[in-house]
Amino acid sequence: MNTRERRAGGLPVTVRQIAGLADLSASRYRPAGALRRLQLARFRRLAAEAVRDVPFHRERWREAGLRPEDIRSFDDLANIPPMSRSDLRGRPENEYTSARIDPSLCRTFMTSGTSGVPLSIHYRPEDERLFNLTWIRAYRACGLRARDHLAAFQADERRDPVTNGRWYTRIGLWRRTVFSAWASPESWLDGMARLRPNALATDAGTYRILAETVEASSRPAPRFRRLFNVSILIDPATRARIETLFGGTVFDLYGSFETGCLAWECPGCGGYHINSDTAVVEILKPDGREAGPGEAGEVVVTNLFSTAMPIIRYALGDIVVKADREPACGWPFPLLRSLEGRKDDFLRLADGRSIPPQPFHHIFAPRIGVRRWRVEQVSSGRVRVALETEREFNEASRALLQASVRDLLGAGVEIVWDFAARLPDDPGSKRRAVVNVMADGRAEE
Repeated sequence: MNTRERRAGGLPVTVRQIAGLADLSASRYRPAGALRRLQLARFRRLAAEAVRDVPFHRERWREAGLRPEDIRSFDDLANIPPMSRSDLRGRPENEYTSARIDPSLCRTFMTSGTSGVPLSIHYRPEDERLFNLTWIRAYRACGLRARDHLAAFQADERRDPVTNGRWYTRIGLWRRTVFSAWASPESWLDGMARLRPNALATDAGTYRILAETVEASSRPAPRFRRLFNVSILIDPATRARIETLFGGTVFDLYGSFETGCLAWECPGCGGYHINSDTAVVEILKPDGREAGPGEAGEVVVTNLFSTAMPIIRYALGDIVVKADREPACGWPFPLLRSLEGRKDDFLRLADGRSIPPQPFHHIFAPRIGVRRWRVEQVSSGRVRVALETEREFNEASRALLQASVRDLLGAGVEIVWDFAARLPDDPGSKRRAVVNVMADGRAEE
């Protein structure tokens, strides 16, 4: 089950969840200084429990010569070495989960494994509830209403869309219909025409597949008032394309299985608010120092409600840019300026340059006759470019693309072109357009 999308579409079902949402919503009115003090208190409490109950964290802090009570300010976090999935891979789960929590009472979910290293994530029921609420608050902040009907996707063998059947759904509140990611795009469109959801949450790859299916047929496009991108990076061309085709406004939500929703695109500020009451988000440059305003860095996060499996200074592998301005919308949460993509999707060239995915989107997306494309770095000096083209593609387009990619990569990189590729729909997984195969551990000799 694609839990991230399921959780992103989860809706309140109990009084406790509604009360929890009200508590999270109250953070909007907390002063920024009060939020920072709340963050630090929650961090110290989580760290104390982790060092006491989790062998992995106890050893990690011992090696650093630290105790949780040594953390008196956020500047002290730099003394704790960041962790990643690779640190946990291959270890027995009882080494990195709490000895005080019965694992049979936890909900366990598997990460998507986009980085090549899937990981099981464990939550107590009360922490899973908060996980859901971080997404719900983001949806509401981006304009989702109680009477909207949200469509979402998950990897499910059931081919027919399923609408939640709880009591509030029967009175028209918090309706949510799940479509199987393994069904055909035509069946998705059939279900949307029949059930008429007015909001959609999925990833940029699935949006592209839906758009291609509509454009290749004579059927009308479904129309939505809100479109939410809840997974892989959405490029400007795809955003404009689906807004034009489906009629709604796209809002980007950023998070992970390990953390819940970390940030969401603000309708008023034009950046991404960080959920600083449920997570500590650090943005670190390659030398380990905190990035400054307007600078890019890797996201290192502490999930403040991860009591069963503590996530403390966890490197997600994503690159973001800090905003260089304060929020102007009334929310006190700090801003990110942009999401740049996964660190593994940056091309690392032999001359030391690092190229993010975005320039390739600007090169390929506007070209007539290019249906799909994919760029793979297979070695430090070799890049493969595969294009699935249509009838309108011509020699002028070919020459312009080749010249543009050559200008971007430089003369020292061998570029292997395939203009007759057949790229799969692959609707059940994240379809990355730019991939560093070396980072995935599949480099060519």
